[in-house]
Amino acid sequence: MTTIILIAVGIAVLGLAVYFLRPVIQRKNYLRHFAEAYDNDIVIFDTETTGLNVLYDEIVQIAAVRVRDGQVVGEPFNIFLEKKRDIPRMLGDIPNPLIGVYEHCEKLPREQGLKMFLDFVGNSPVLGHYVQYDCQILKYNLRRDCGIYREKVFPVSFDTLVMSRILFPKMRSYNLGALNNALRLVSVNQSSNPLHLADNDVLVTKALAERCLMEYRH
Repeated sequence: MTTIILIAVGIAVLGLAVYFLRPVIQRKNYLRHFAEAYDNDIVIFDTETTGLNVLYDEIVQIAAVRVRDGQVVGEPFNIFLEKKRDIPRMLGDIPNPLIGVYEHCEKLPREQGLKMFLDFVGNSPVLGHYVQYDCQILKYNLRRDCGIYREKVFPVSFDTLVMSRILFPKMRSYNLGALNNALRLVSVNQSSNPLHLADNDVLVTKALAERCLMEYRH
């Protein structure tokens, strides 16, 4: 009887250990898979949109770079799309820098531009900051503008927001600008080189990804 009790207790303890260790193992696996992708082939991207409603708002800018063996390869991707909805003039208490840029840039038809981006990514994994939002709004823009229905736009995606929460757990804020300032990643000038433009945000996301990679490996 005592032996049976001891076995039962041992099984219970093992079960609890597995339960509490599972998140740790999952986090380590996530970081390991990201490191492997970054050293192999990955596309870092960002979007700017007319709002936060993934069902109805429109993507108006997509920017991306391809990283292979840890280095940027090929030409950066940066396009602006025609739109029907208005771009918000303010982002909280900050004037939206996209307004001025959009007025003077070349715009592509929505279907053409969105398909160009899919071709740029191909079968590569993608990386973004709060990438779930970008993937979700991209999914519904593809449905509405291209007739392309994908439950998951990209089979493999990684998120610098998730990695930052794992590796830098004491940050006061995890938005891209706050992390950029706290970790001193990239010099940003809100007048000449502002955040909230997709091409600039991609550069900061890349720097953040490399900082996460360095922290993970050390």
